[in-house]
Amino acid sequence: MAAVERREVPLITLGARILAVCGKDVGRVADILAGGRLVSGGSLFRWAPIHASAMELAGFLEKYPDDEPDRVLDPSRCTKIVLRGTRGPVEITSEIGRQRRLFRRICFWDEALKVLAGLTPRCQRYSYSDEADVFVAVLTPEARERLRSIAPLLRYTSLERSVNEVQGSRVTLYASR
Repeated sequence: MAAVERREVPLITLGARILAVCGKDVGRVADILAGGRLVSGGSLFRWAPIHASAMELAGFLEKYPDDEPDRVLDPSRCTKIVLRGTRGPVEITSEIGRQRRLFRRICFWDEALKVLAGLTPRCQRYSYSDEADVFVAVLTPEARERLRSIAPLLRYTSLERSVNEVQGSRVTLYASR
């Protein structure tokens, strides 16, 4: 059995966890707050039940970003790329994608963003759990081949193999605000 950790969580953080589950649905948020518990990933959050009016909740929810379908991708704000393949998603964070192999001057991350920004990704939604806008684009055969050609820039050979094996036609980019 896993160890239990007890700690104080700021209401703003708890709110983000709740929104990751139900979005800005005032009724569902009210039900969860009144219930006094939330399971998110491997964590169980418990608190004294909170009963708030719809107006109070609306004021609280204003602190969180809304979906902006017209938002344009700013590659400099990207935090994660997810290539959707037949063998499952291939996730590359900016931290991993920026790491260079020995004697390499350029990194996979910068080159991949050049390729993917050219696909004109559209903003699908805001992810409260990732604290980022989610952009989706169709991965053209040309873009897929270009990603394969720059895959050797990745520091980890297992990740390079995963990028080379991607057969999917969709890419998701996460960009912070």
